[in-house]
Amino acid sequence: MQFLVNKASEIYILPNSQIPRSVTDCQNTRWKSYHRPDQKPSLDEIVFVVESNLVLHENALPSTQQFQEKTNQSMNIKDKFGLLKDVEQSKYYDLIVQVIRKYDAADPVTLYVTDFTANSGFYDHVWGGAKHLGDRDSDENGYKDGNSEKSKEWPGPYGKMSIQLNLFDDHGLYVRTFVNSGDWILLKNVHIKTPKNGGCLEGYMHHDRTPNIDVLEQRDSNDIDPRWKEAVRRKSEYWEKFKKQKEAWLQETAAAGEKRKPSEDPTKEGKLNSKKRRKERRAAALNNAEVIETKSLEHLNLNTNSELADKNLPEVLTLG
Repeated sequence: MQFLVNKASEIYILPNSQIPRSVTDCQNTRWKSYHRPDQKPSLDEIVFVVESNLVLHENALPSTQQFQEKTNQSMNIKDKFGLLKDVEQSKYYDLIVQVIRKYDAADPVTLYVTDFTANSGFYDHVWGGAKHLGDRDSDENGYKDGNSEKSKEWPGPYGKMSIQLNLFDDHGLYVRTFVNSGDWILLKNVHIKTPKNGGCLEGYMHHDRTPNIDVLEQRDSNDIDPRWKEAVRRKSEYWEKFKKQKEAWLQETAAAGEKRKPSEDPTKEGKLNSKKRRKERRAAALNNAEVIETKSLEHLNLNTNSELADKNLPEVLTLG
């Protein structure tokens, strides 16, 4: 119920149960007025209230029980939190993710994020083998490296574990100002859909009253959102698994290289002209690269997204 009043307005209050059934019953009615306690409504005003109350159907307003039921229903807001592995087309989700890449030179601002779960609707980022052998362990694969934004090499995680987010208006401004690569963030009401020109699933966040983005900060272990804690656990397990597979890949590659050492035959080599020698060297280099790539993709399976086994969480986690 709404009222339009000014400084000269008088408001009289009377409980619904005490509204008289007729004007003649108004003699002892106790109206309340906070400006003039001793004053009562005029006769015309009383007639209007009585007649309005008589024509009001008793079912027009909910009973006390119905009102309470509606109140409880309005408070029962559906939890939209989800993991990236479960997101579907044309639905809205709340997400806890880590920022892999940030591109803020244009509108919308673009983020690539992960929660270290895989979805078949995402783009497949494949590990490049020998190009990625640099040691980045000190900075979680270069998420916070100042040059990482300009690098074309994907820092991981590999496979279908990452989604592109497009942030417009206030959301884009907030991300441009406060969010950096490597940050863990809570996103609310992310619309998942496929772009008009087709392709992989993407996330969209358009204008809202306030940005639905929070940068998660390190706190005491007891105050950490358990959903964030789970995401950090998945991250730790993923990179530990990847590190072991990479070491095994290096060992097998080194062993295979020893077995494929070409035999030296100076007599035969001397008989070949320079053009043939260059052709043979190119062919040998190409064959070696193919063998390395095959081992990285098939034998050691570095780009798979198999489910990680659950483990007990430590009491305190370093959330990075």
